[in-house]
Amino acid sequence: MRWPHEGPIAITEHDAETSREAWHVIDRWCYVGTCATRDEIATLLASACDTRCFDANVYGLIAKPSPQDNSNGSPATRGPRSN
Repeated sequence: MRWPHEGPIAITEHDAETSREAWHVIDRWCYVGTCATRDEIATLLASACDTRCFDANVYGLIAKPSPQDNSNGSPATRGPRSN
């Protein structure tokens, strides 16, 4: 399945009670990790391995959002890749 975005995306989760946010980073149908702030995304991407496997659960969440889902993925900031 072709990844429909130009690069990684980040989906924001907001807790109304605590006002805390979490940024869930996804790339090529694979969950990369979660950051507490958008500023941490580049570091997460730089430290993530380049070999990622297709994750059917991620595909199900992203490709076929439920009618109640108001979240939109936004482009994630790409940092330098470490090998």
